[in-house]
Amino acid sequence: MSHTLVIAEHDQGQVKLASFSAAAFAQQIAASAGGSFDILVLGSGVSAAAEALRSAGARTVLVADHAELAQPLADRYAQVIADVVRARGATLVVGAVSTFTKDVLPRAAALVDAGMVSDVVGLEGDAFRRVMFAGNVLATVRLEGAIKFVTVRSAAFAAATPSEAQSPVEAVAVDAAALPKFATFVNREVKKSARPDATEAR
Repeated sequence: MSHTLVIAEHDQGQVKLASFSAAAFAQQIAASAGGSFDILVLGSGVSAAAEALRSAGARTVLVADHAELAQPLADRYAQVIADVVRARGATLVVGAVSTFTKDVLPRAAALVDAGMVSDVVGLEGDAFRRVMFAGNVLATVRLEGAIKFVTVRSAAFAAATPSEAQSPVEAVAVDAAALPKFATFVNREVKKSARPDATEAR
């Protein structure tokens, strides 16, 4: 029986559509290997994001809500993710491919001594299919170890089938004093455009 932890991504409380694709991948894992999955939301004032994820079929929507997590600084987020992985006994951690997960998940994987594979587009038994060289090569990768980290391409997985049952929301304790502070947030610049974000296109 496997237990999967999905790392949800949001922008100022608005859940990214790719997070629902990551949840769909977790549903597929649970259906094929048995087990369940939780969704973890990190940030500050993220109750609306957690509410939006309650219909994604997770056993629980976990919320790490703290002022120290207001900005997605990789050192702090990775520490919280690693703590939740240990506390929940997660064997697989899943996120959608993005600059956010490329920054955060490898750090979290290192903290729990786990292997990681990115750009996953499918399953092959207990192995993962991933694209390489701009999609010109498909590789089958099998990770060793008790804990595995993967990022999935959202285009390869339709959004998670909405569940009629609403997942319970559970707060995750954040020990602010124990969080690393290698990075300092300075500012955030957003390029304004009349066109929609391509990563959020249906």
